[in-house]
Amino acid sequence: MCDLSDFDFKLLFNTDCTVYLRKLNRNTNWNPNPEEIPIIHDRAEHCYNMAFKDDRHQISVYAVSSTIELARVLVAMNATPGRPSTEKIVLAWFTEEDIQSRGMSIYKVNGDTRCCFANSLHHDIKDDRTKIIALIESAMQIKRDAIRFNKKKMRKAPNSAENAGCYATDNPKVQICTCGF
Repeated sequence: MCDLSDFDFKLLFNTDCTVYLRKLNRNTNWNPNPEEIPIIHDRAEHCYNMAFKDDRHQISVYAVSSTIELARVLVAMNATPGRPSTEKIVLAWFTEEDIQSRGMSIYKVNGDTRCCFANSLHHDIKDDRTKIIALIESAMQIKRDAIRFNKKKMRKAPNSAENAGCYATDNPKVQICTCGF
């Protein structure tokens, strides 16, 4: 059995509800130095420009509601050929209520990672720049921190995926992802 204690969903997010995860390039995209950017709206705009901006006005997210889903999505997010699947990851997260209270909609869209299980959890949030910034700002106003997983924690994530036959783990024995189906 794999040790997934570092990915305990309820402990990390303090909720039983589904959360929508967005990978950030770095922690400072979410938490810039408040002395440099003291106004929350300006920080939210900075975050949008650094990690959320998309020409199609959509945010790619993964809907996660359990420890195993979280671990598998983390593996999928890090599954880039030639790069270790144990790189650190920083995530912004939102609840469905956060999204809907801003008048935004969530659309189920199959993801494009190397993990079919994680792809089945992929969604897009489509809206204009103003609403996306308002969503980010609302999370910042309630002091919602980005969730960080360092390399040491990430070393534990691929084990559960590899045991399930996930292609995202770079296991040479796995030629086709069978982890979710």
